[in-house]
Amino acid sequence: MRRNAIIATAALGALVVAGCSSGGSSSSSGTAATKSCVATIGMEGPLTGPVPFLGQEQLHFAQLAVLKDNLANHTKITLVQGDTQLNPAQATTVTQQFTSNPKIVATVGPAGSQEVIAVGPLMARAGMAFISGSATAVALTTGKYPTFFRTVSKDSVQGPQDANYIVKNLHPKALMIVDDQEAYSTGLVSGQPGSRSITSRSRRRSPTSRRWWPRSRPRRRSWSCPGRSRPTPSSSAATSPSSTRRR
Repeated sequence: MRRNAIIATAALGALVVAGCSSGGSSSSSGTAATKSCVATIGMEGPLTGPVPFLGQEQLHFAQLAVLKDNLANHTKITLVQGDTQLNPAQATTVTQQFTSNPKIVATVGPAGSQEVIAVGPLMARAGMAFISGSATAVALTTGKYPTFFRTVSKDSVQGPQDANYIVKNLHPKALMIVDDQEAYSTGLVSGQPGSRSITSRSRRRSPTSRRWWPRSRPRRRSWSCPGRSRPTPSSSAATSPSSTRRR
């Protein structure tokens, strides 16, 4: 995740530098054009909300990537933050602000696949490139969102790879996949061939429970009468209280 956040921002930084170099026709060299490059990159992420740790991590590594890019290429690239709260509606609002800002040339994020689906058409109409280090839905890179890029594998690759590692390296006796019907987990579960998932609606469990424990099997009673054989179901039924009960 950390590496993906840095790669995503660095990729946009390289794009900005390339744009400055190609647009600096008044300078005598590409280096002079690069030195005078001033641009702004937007950063969309869940800085607050259900997963603030994810957004804060992506923000800090984006800031690190911009700092390193400015030092290496003598550019003046700045970062503008936008809090999406991992909410498609909030991500749409942030994207509208970014696409209407003429200083912002590209965007890092958003983090979630459902957010990318919501803002993809807006970014395409504005012609703004945006790149994510954590959106993994398969449909995102099928051509529907032409300005979207990502630095992480899609669900159809991640799911089978995770399963292969568990089976071949951890060697579990049994494996259960719990699908909570969220956008991220649904994509991963759908990539598991022949798997059976247990949803939160098919098994009752506590809202705070993180693991479903199956019922323990009743113990089989032992027969401890020396010299006598265990009674068969037919013989036990003949002497059972129900058979001798008065009618």
